[in-house]
Amino acid sequence: LTGNTTIERGSLYVQDAPQKQLVALDDPDFINVVDTSIVTNRRLLRLPGVVDTLLVRNLTVSNVGIAIGDDVWLRSQAANVKLGGSVAVLKTGDRLALAGTLLANRGYYRLDLGLVQRRFDVTQGSISFYGEPGFDPALDITAVHTVRQANREDVRIRANIGGTLGHPRLTLTSDERIPISTTEILSYLVFGAPSFAIGQRAEALRPVAAALLP
Repeated sequence: LTGNTTIERGSLYVQDAPQKQLVALDDPDFINVVDTSIVTNRRLLRLPGVVDTLLVRNLTVSNVGIAIGDDVWLRSQAANVKLGGSVAVLKTGDRLALAGTLLANRGYYRLDLGLVQRRFDVTQGSISFYGEPGFDPALDITAVHTVRQANREDVRIRANIGGTLGHPRLTLTSDERIPISTTEILSYLVFGAPSFAIGQRAEALRPVAAALLP
């Protein structure tokens, strides 16, 4: 097997990155905007078992490349990310593998905070294959949500999907000069303001922060 091919268009459908929705809160002003259920962590992709066939066992692979065209997307209920780049097809033992990096050129990720959802626009990212059998590449996708502020600079919140396709990890950070906690980040995402501006409701965000992210 040798040669090159281009995937002009298509979609890779995956489950959403693991995230827990907001836990039940006693604050009546808060309970109206959050979901009281907790979603357990789950894998992005259920990896199928690989069947070693005589075809693969007796196959010789040399200089096989797959290029990504202009209309190939990574999709889920929460994400829609355009892919680019190329990978090489290798043979490892009796199994085929991929090596190379696909790029996340643009798209969005929607963070579900119960009834409140926030859209993050993809700024950069990669899906890296290391020539290992099985379909579980490393993820490093960053998306940004801007919280508009009336009397100060806007606050930019970054969502990073790391880990691997089979075991993804979601991390939230900010572009603030002084790092702020996950509780403060959630306060901006849910209320559009820091915790000191929303009074006692900020205390309810502490267990929320622990439940939403590891």
